[in-house]
Amino acid sequence: MKQRARTAAEARHRHQRRRQRHRPEPSDPHNYTHRREFLKRLDDHLATLVAELRDKGLGARAIRGKLRSELREVGRQVLGEHKTGQPGPNAALTK
Repeated sequence: MKQRARTAAEARHRHQRRRQRHRPEPSDPHNYTHRREFLKRLDDHLATLVAELRDKGLGARAIRGKLRSELREVGRQVLGEHKTGQPGPNAALTK
């Protein structure tokens, strides 16, 4: 079966619908976590954590595991704060 050719207006409308579908919402955590302030605080926090773990004598694998755990915790914290609309009581990175 042969497809009919789209008019320019139909193609434009389809393109606009596709762009609207993929546009993140303003409350999307991605919009917050990809900002310089947040990333600077996160980098400082993780660098401090690494220094503390090295001082305790932990090796590279143990530090890597702790960093992963910490990043997961930060992700949970950010998602929770975006759900409630305000920082949690122990929020260090998102204030």
